[in-house]
Amino acid sequence: MDPRGTVNARTGVATVTGTYTCAPSEGGTIEFASLDVMLTQRAGRVYIQGNGFGEELTCDGSAPPWTITTEWSNGLFKGGKAEAQIWAQACGVGSCGIFEDVQAVRLSAAKK
Repeated sequence: MDPRGTVNARTGVATVTGTYTCAPSEGGTIEFASLDVMLTQRAGRVYIQGNGFGEELTCDGSAPPWTITTEWSNGLFKGGKAEAQIWAQACGVGSCGIFEDVQAVRLSAAKK
């Protein structure tokens, strides 16, 4: 995940980005892979939270970029420090693998 994200100052919607690598194990086939993000930002005594869902991943061994727009659920995201929880999942025949990570992100105003 990139250490910097953007936020639309008018709407409070944040965007986080990064890259990933996903490849099937030897002889395996990936049928489904996705990435979800939950963003949390402290605003005084309140924690603003929002989710971004459904970035479908291609599992071919390359390292393409991803972008997820995270809409707030209880207040507007602002510029400043936030925390992102990332969940990536890849499923093949009969099994799934899940990756979780938590990282700090600094949000800044999106360029117009």
